[in-house]
Amino acid sequence: MTHPSDAIRWLHSICVTSLKWPCEISVQTQYQAKFEQDDLHLARYPDILITLRTEGSTEIVFIESKIGSDLSGANQLAEYSAILSKMSADRKTLLFVTRDYNKQELPSVHGLIPAGIPAPRFEQTRWLLFARFLESVEPDSTVNEIRAYMKEHALDRPDVFTPFELASLAALPRALSVMRAVLDDELRDEFEAMCGIKTSPYDDAVHVVRSDTFAIQTPAAKSLPIGVTVGFWFGSAEGEFPLVFAQLFHQKAVPEKARIVEAMLRFARENPEWSAQDVGELSAWGRVFCQTSLAALIGGDSHVNAIKDYLRARMAEMKRFASAVPELNWPS
Repeated sequence: MTHPSDAIRWLHSICVTSLKWPCEISVQTQYQAKFEQDDLHLARYPDILITLRTEGSTEIVFIESKIGSDLSGANQLAEYSAILSKMSADRKTLLFVTRDYNKQELPSVHGLIPAGIPAPRFEQTRWLLFARFLESVEPDSTVNEIRAYMKEHALDRPDVFTPFELASLAALPRALSVMRAVLDDELRDEFEAMCGIKTSPYDDAVHVVRSDTFAIQTPAAKSLPIGVTVGFWFGSAEGEFPLVFAQLFHQKAVPEKARIVEAMLRFARENPEWSAQDVGELSAWGRVFCQTSLAALIGGDSHVNAIKDYLRARMAEMKRFASAVPELNWPS
């Protein structure tokens, strides 16, 4: 690789390695790792595997990078952490690099590691900090190419709005008003009657910050076997329409988890419009979901009514799911 000493200097500066130059370094992209879950042998592909060696020490680093996309499933980092925990090295670290602030909770990252196996280290950093580090590297064709890529994707200046973002902000108050017209009043009443639980409009706004959604969701509670969400998701690529979605989700420790997981997977099989993601007894978080582009629902005279009709249809399907799962204790 080019610039091996600078790569090690960067990793040392963010506390990913204890080694310093000179040492041996090897880099492998799209490394294929084996992950076992529920008697399945699955392939997982961390973005980068770095191996560092000196005469008396070996260190391994998985790097997972996100720029415009989200994690590919709620357990992606937990799976990488579990894989790392079983590898042989004096020090093992999972490094998560993002453009935006995307804090991960350590218990979730280490949630799939078997009992008794030491967990690897977990570190987070942002591309902005790497861009600042590059300022200390002697420029050449490789460094200039990296800088140009980071500038093109606004990785070096997260404190500046893009033209698309400015246009979106100008329309935000009106867009929020329309989305509230969908979720508030009778649809919220119907959602609460379906689940037998109260929700808070304040939480709708919190979800925008935490998970790129504007949605009605059941409150987080370990006593609830299943969580429910209906609303809007804004995680699409820049320039694409948001999604309108509904989901049923489970968390790590819920009552009768085996039966809940079986019922969720059966529901996804029997309803082709619904998909399953990370649903499993060992999974820290999994869901079955149904979604469509907002563009598919705005062809008529009333966008609000079309979106409500779509979500009501999904809620009717979720009611049928609940009728087959007595553990949910939803109202009849």
